[in-house]
This record gives sequence, structure tokens and C-alpha cells, in this order.
Amino acid sequence: SSKRGVRLLLSNKLIMASADDWEIKQHEIRALLANGTPIDAMKVIMQEMRSFSSRFEVHTLNIDTSSFYSNPAAFGKELKALGTHDVAVARFAGILAERGAVFLALAQPPRALQDLEAAFEMYAGHDDVARHAFETTRTQMAAALEEERKIETAHKVPVTVLTGFLGAGKTTLLNYILRAQHGKRYAVIENEVGQIGIDNQLIGTDATATRTEETLVLLDNGCLCCTVRSDLIAAVTQILDKAEAMAANRLAAEGGDSTSAGPPLDAILIETTGLADPGPVCKTFYAEEQLRRRTRLDGVLTVVDAKHFLMQLKRPRSDGAVNESAQQVGFA
Repeated sequence: SSKRGVRLLLSNKLIMASADDWEIKQHEIRALLANGTPIDAMKVIMQEMRSFSSRFEVHTLNIDTSSFYSNPAAFGKELKALGTHDVAVARFAGILAERGAVFLALAQPPRALQDLEAAFEMYAGHDDVARHAFETTRTQMAAALEEERKIETAHKVPVTVLTGFLGAGKTTLLNYILRAQHGKRYAVIENEVGQIGIDNQLIGTDATATRTEETLVLLDNGCLCCTVRSDLIAAVTQILDKAEAMAANRLAAEGGDSTSAGPPLDAILIETTGLADPGPVCKTFYAEEQLRRRTRLDGVLTVVDAKHFLMQLKRPRSDGAVNESAQQVGFA
């Protein structure tokens, strides 16, 4: 076949090629890195890539070479997959390993990792210097990703789902949070099914609250209160939009830096109905992209009626029915 003919042609040329010149170049590259001149080391690598392209006639291999210099890792993987002679594969893997080490020295671990991963995928016989560069790169990338995750998480609003059987005291707790001068910026989302609602004295007078939209109320202690009629996603989004606008106005007035600011709220508290399984509410914050991007589920808090809990837990239910009391405590 044509591919076999190409392999035989390469094989004959590679057997004749000496590896001594690559060892010399590799030593030169590493010496330049040791002397703190990674740009010069990269120039040597580019020269070696041009030499490789010419010596092994890469244009004859039926491989896309359009990104040979910009993304040699992809070329190297195709070179390996084609069944090319081991000498050529090992040589190009060595070039990739040194290129990765140079990118590491240039403080570009993502590009270093791309080349080093391809180098070790192509060839397993790299020396300890290359292995050290690979391990260092992976360590740096893991640290960078963890730092990005922390920064991303720091800007997400934590969400606590408040649940408990009917009469356990959920709304009593919420009324306390909404009344207290605790200095925290909480948003409370209340359902409309409970026997006792949020204290009307908190949301019904101009002295303690400012009604901003039909269902969203700003209280004098900095908390936001929202009554949910149907769509939880819309309610959370409404609260986040309002809180972010308030935070932006506050930062503008204070001359602060928005890039270093934390989340617009200290937390969102969501009260479920007493007969609700908290599972679907929790799932919403993982399944919905817009909520996953702006919030994080911090936990489930279950209020338990100590006097009646065992009775609620053991009460008869039809086959297949959800034991809400067990689910509520289980999620907590």
C-alpha cells in the first residue's frame, strides 16, 4: 500500500540518520535554559523542527502540516498513529519534550503541558530531566486550576435550602433572620404554602421595607425577601440581578474594584414547603447553567420538631410514596 511504501522510505532514511546531532542539540537547548535564556533555546528548537521537516520529508506522510510549527503536539500524535519508524517518533517526541520545558521556563504551563503530554504519549523513554519538567508542569497546572476554582467559587453566592416538616419552625427561623441586625446580606425565598408566612410587619410597611418589584422586597437590615409562586429559577435570577445591581452601585459610590469584590450576597436561603422533598430543589442548582455559574449549593438545613418527628417519620404512606421527613433529614 502507499502508506507501507512511505514507511519503508522513512525507515531507510532514518536508519542512516545519526542520533548524535540531536543529542548535541538537546544539550545546547538545556544549557541555554540553565543560563536563563529560554528564547534562545526556543530558537534552537525551531531550527531543529525545520531540520526534522526537511530530513524526514514530512510532506510525504499524508499528515496535515498546516499547524506544524504552531501546534506540533497534534502533528506528533498523528506521526505516531501513522506507524512511523520509532527513530522518527522518538526524535520528534524529544523535540516536543524540550519545547515543553522551554514553555515551562517562560511561565506558560498550559502550552508546556500540551507538548509534554504529547511527547510522553508518543515515546516512553524520556530521561529524568524531561520527566521532571513534565511533573513540574502538571503540578503547576493543577495549582493554577485550583486557584481558578477558588476565585470562581468566591464569586458565587452560597445557597442554603431550609427544609423541615410542617410546623417544625422554618418560618420562625426566617423571621428571626429577617429581623436581626446581623450585618449579613441574606436573600430569603419563601414559599406560599406554609400555614404561617413571613411576618407581614416586615414586608408590609414603608418603615421597614422598600418594595422593588411585585414579589421582591428589600428589608432595612439589608436582606432581600422573595415570595415564590412557581418558578424557582426565575426567583433566584431576580434576586441575583437585584443584588448585583445594588453591589455595583455600592462599589461605584465607594470607588472600589469590582474584580476583587466578593459575591453580591452573603447567602440565599430557600424555604421549601413542609411536604417537599429537597432533592429537586438541590438538583436545580446543578442542572441549570445560569444558576451553576452564579451560585453554589452550600448545604441543606433541616428544622426538626423534636416532639412529633418520630411520628412523622413512621406515619403510614402508600407504596412508592416519598418519606419527606426522612428525605429532609437525609439531605441535611
